[in-house]
This record gives sequence, C-alpha cells and structure tokens, in this order.
Amino acid sequence: MEHIKKIRLIASQAQTINNYKNRKMKLLLCCANIYFNKQYLTQNLIPTYAKIKVANTSTAAKLTQRKTQILRIKDEIRFLYKKKLQLNKQLYNSHLTAANVWGPAWDTIAEVTHNNINKHMDIKYQSIHKKINNLQQKNEKNHNHKPRI
Repeated sequence: MEHIKKIRLIASQAQTINNYKNRKMKLLLCCANIYFNKQYLTQNLIPTYAKIKVANTSTAAKLTQRKTQILRIKDEIRFLYKKKLQLNKQLYNSHLTAANVWGPAWDTIAEVTHNNINKHMDIKYQSIHKKINNLQQKNEKNHNHKPRI
C-alpha cells in the first residue's frame, strides 16, 4: 500500500515538471511567432496566412489590399502579446508550484529543462529564418521586371 502512495507522489512531482516545461515551451513559441510576424512587417513581406484577395485590380483596391494584409499581421501580433502575458502568469504560477514541490533540487531540474527547450527553439528559429528567406527570394523574383524600351 505504501508503494502506491510513493508512485502517486512521484507522478505528482513529474506533473509539476511537465506543466512547467509545457508552459515554458508555449511561451517561447509565442515569442518566436511574435518575432516571425515582426520580421515580416520590417521587411515588407506578407506571409501566406495574411494574404487577402481583392477582385478589383485598381490602384485603390491594391492599396486597400496591402493595408488590410498589414492590419492582419498587426492584429496577430497584438493577439500574440495578449497570449504571451497570459502564458507568463501561468508560467510564474507553475514555477512557484514546482519550486515548492521540489525544493532545492528545482534549480537543477529547471536548468536541464531550459537546456532541452533551447535545443527545440534553435530548430524553430532556423525554420523561421528559412521561411523568411524563401519569401524574400520569391518576392524578389516577382519584382524583377525587364525595363521598358
């Protein structure tokens, strides 16, 4: 009977670590998405999720289309900042809970968890840079017109 109680205690301790790890990962992914969208704005690129089609091809329609696409990206950034704030609060609470459960061992556990998460985030940022570079190259191909004679 005591053996079962020990397993439950260990499972609850593992649950606190997993909660912390998952929330930290979500927070860092949210930050990566904010970075991703800001890069698009600074480089005047439009990601595929923000493309909006307008039937008319007049200059006013093109201007409106461009502004709505930029507005869509800015709205996404606003949403991600709100999400980041919420995730920060959850992460703070789960950090305190895990620190109370694990005591002095929590520092070592948190360090190992951070190292594992950083490996995943390096891969994520590499894919983000690859997406941005691909879209830049695609955008340059579309803008390379032959001069009129």
